[in-house]
Amino acid sequence: TPFEKEGTITIEAKYRSLISNQIQIKINPKSIALATSISLTPTEKTISVGQEFTLTAKIVPENTTDKTVTYVSKNSEIATVTSDGVVKGIKEGTVNITAETYHNHLKATTTIIVKYIPVTSVKLNVSSEVTLKKGETTTIVATVLPSNASDKTVSYKSDNPNIATIDNNGIV
Repeated sequence: TPFEKEGTITIEAKYRSLISNQIQIKINPKSIALATSISLTPTEKTISVGQEFTLTAKIVPENTTDKTVTYVSKNSEIATVTSDGVVKGIKEGTVNITAETYHNHLKATTTIIVKYIPVTSVKLNVSSEVTLKKGETTTIVATVLPSNASDKTVSYKSDNPNIATIDNNGIV
């Protein structure tokens, strides 16, 4: 752990042997405020496959000198976590994610439950019939429900491409 011993160090920066500059740094480990606790919010959360959210780590005391936190997923096949605490559901299951303080290795854990949420319906932004003149276009927008469905991928297809086609963006 850095700053365990008291003392003074000199840092020198040189450019070849022509130009240099020095600075003295005094180290006083007693002036460092270490964390006394860490907590994570939420402590448990259910998400869908593909869903992301950000964990919030609270470190006490407020004046802790170094609030660096490391996040680790116990099973990244179920959910991953970034260095910023962004959790993403990968596949169904339950996993613990741990946050750990840098200096004194305090830990807090949250439980993430990842579920596959199936699509129940697809709604279109137009009525059942649209009339277009030759050369006109319209855009069909599909809304997948529920909004937290695990896979909201939509594809479009015309049953008669000799009359009209539709692209991947829903443009007829």
